[in-house]
Amino acid sequence: MQKLYYKITAIILAAFIILCFTPSCMANPDDSNSYKSSGDTLTDILANYRNDGMTSWWQIVAVYNAGENPMDYKGFDDILGSIIGDDNTVMASYVIVSDIAAVIGADPGYFEKYEEYKTKLKNLLENPLDSNTLNDYIFSYYALKCSGMIFDETSFLNYLSQAQKSDGGFALSGDAGDIDITAFVVPALKLLSSNADPVSSINPALPLMHNDVKFLPNNVGDDGACASVSANATENSNSTAVA
Repeated sequence: MQKLYYKITAIILAAFIILCFTPSCMANPDDSNSYKSSGDTLTDILANYRNDGMTSWWQIVAVYNAGENPMDYKGFDDILGSIIGDDNTVMASYVIVSDIAAVIGADPGYFEKYEEYKTKLKNLLENPLDSNTLNDYIFSYYALKCSGMIFDETSFLNYLSQAQKSDGGFALSGDAGDIDITAFVVPALKLLSSNADPVSSINPALPLMHNDVKFLPNNVGDDGACASVSANATENSNSTAVA
């Protein structure tokens, strides 16, 4: 693994910060007013992780993004040892956390499945199947981009083109776009649009990204809040934060 690629790009980090670590995301998603104030600051959340321990891989990403060393927090070893398996999102999580672990000097034993998982994710992205979910592909794409692995991104772009809903959004199911999933796809489209060949015409990712971005403001409520399918179509803090 080349150390140059251990540092996750700013745009991918932004996606994880928004989805996993925005203080308002810690509020109750069932409370339609919780987007206004969660009561937790970044300092509070870090203190909780340090005292009570981290329990999820995305918390390692969040702590790292906050400029802290995840190895100084309880739960680091347990998390790294738990993200093993054949599930696509688990493998993607392993790759992302392995990159961070390498930077901060964690035991190399944590990386033993790094190359194996990257190869499997590469095959997934280059040969999309309907049996997998949008989450599988998005997480896998971010993981490989974080790692610096070179792969053919054409099939993934074609998959997104077919997955985009008529309203410009994306969702795990149904015919209408979902705020949370749509926001999660935006950074991927941004990265895909940067692959444009200067000699070619319009990059096929650009129309998808324009429609995707338009979907978000079109689905903001009068009070500035957003709703998602995962929150039973009610306004909530997480959807508002990601939008």
